[in-house]
Amino acid sequence: MLQLANFLKDKGYDAIIPYGLKDEEKIARLSFKLAAYEAGLGVFGRSSILITPEYGPRVNLGVVLTDASIKPDIPLKGFNPCEKCDICVRV
Repeated sequence: MLQLANFLKDKGYDAIIPYGLKDEEKIARLSFKLAAYEAGLGVFGRSSILITPEYGPRVNLGVVLTDASIKPDIPLKGFNPCEKCDICVRV
């Protein structure tokens, strides 16, 4: 994340990395899962975890907030890996 933030800063954009629940730089609390979902990276599974087509539920999310205009991925349509599965809920 630091490398991405530095890259954006080198290009002339503001970029900060929100850490935990602190708002040291007056950043509102942010749901990383919701941000990833809205960016088109994955869908919410039955147990409210983010599931991606490539890595399933095995993702670690990091966030860089920037004023750069970045086009999000298209929201995932028709991707519902939990439709016939409840393994993680049972575990």
